Amino acid sequence: NESITLHSAVDPTYALVLANNDVNVTSINIDDIAQHIGFVPTVSPSQKAQWLQDAQTIESEGTLKTGQDVTFHSELNQNYLLEDKWASMDPGAIVDIYQDNGTIGQTWTVLDHSDGSISLLNNQSGEWLDNLHYVAGQGTAIVQWPGDGRVDQQWIPVINNDESITLHSWLNPYYVVDLTSNTARDYNIVQSQGQDGNTSQNWVVNIQH
Repeated sequence: NESITLHSAVDPTYALVLANNDVNVTSINIDDIAQHIGFVPTVSPSQKAQWLQDAQTIESEGTLKTGQDVTFHSELNQNYLLEDKWASMDPGAIVDIYQDNGTIGQTWTVLDHSDGSISLLNNQSGEWLDNLHYVAGQGTAIVQWPGDGRVDQQWIPVINNDESITLHSWLNPYYVVDLTSNTARDYNIVQSQGQDGNTSQNWVVNIQH
């Protein structure tokens, strides 16, 4: 026997459930869905639109504007910065964190798009922060890749209550740039992970002058 789950187009984390001969709209465990029926978690179009609108406000106030050189410090430990691992010039090279060493591989140049999203160009390699293989998904590697800030290289900066930033993938904003194993240490790689509010997903942005 095959069964079908009907998910809301407004918010797919809600679905129709039959219980005691009544049909109700019920919140669904998205991780369980993703594991068992191949459901891809996402956020509602209205939420994505709101985040993009808020990002435009951030940029209008002078943060994350085109041409700015910025560093991203892990909120777990701000001495660790997002960087081009081993100063690689190779397309597809992994992005990781490393202690602040003042090199240009830890500096990113911002390209802001008209919808509020941004792209980030590494100053060492001249390549963009990218979702590997055009996929935003659980555990997908975050790499550097040539391009021009296309949609798999676009990120929605969402400001948190403590003024840190979370970088949501434009492809699927449910997924964010996350530190593997919730740990700040040299060479720890970043990956795409479902948003969960952990500090490992938060970044403190410093504008370089």
